[in-house]
Amino acid sequence: MPSGGAVLAGKADEFILAAARGWKLFKEVKEKAEPFSKLNDSLEMATRDMSGELSAYDSNIEKVRAYVANQKDKLAELARQDENYWMDRSGANVFDKMAMFKAKNNIDQWITNFSTLKTLIQQFLPAVRNAQLVLSNNAVVATRSAIEESSLPALDGIALSQVVGDLNNSVRSLDLIVQRLRTCRVHPAMR
Repeated sequence: MPSGGAVLAGKADEFILAAARGWKLFKEVKEKAEPFSKLNDSLEMATRDMSGELSAYDSNIEKVRAYVANQKDKLAELARQDENYWMDRSGANVFDKMAMFKAKNNIDQWITNFSTLKTLIQQFLPAVRNAQLVLSNNAVVATRSAIEESSLPALDGIALSQVVGDLNNSVRSLDLIVQRLRTCRVHPAMR
């Protein structure tokens, strides 16, 4: 009868051999499934593109593109609002001095916040333009495409071009918003 240590060692050997076989099988399946994974990613990207939205190849660039596009849309919506909207949102009430005081503070804070956002965008724009120029460079696109074995890295330069345009549109929207807020601030009821 084998000793307890010999039985335990035999079980450990069996476990190690079974784990090695499992790992080898896992690696083989992963290697065979990798082309399907890339195909699935490409199909997902094509589905998004068919909806009229051209997305970036790099997921981080895509996150920036989506965030900036969303911000541009929200700022454009706010830029369409007139002075009456902003006066209403501020809580202005000419019959209540305390409400007017709070409304002035709200408008002043919005002017500060929107102006700060505009400054941040203007500081961020040169970096995005430079990245867009680099990622649109034919030599860089060719190198990245060769490494990735795909022509999709060219989408990153296009996505960053969209980001630059969206940031510029956001700046224009912010200019309109701040202009309307300043008009509210100098309104006779706010004095």
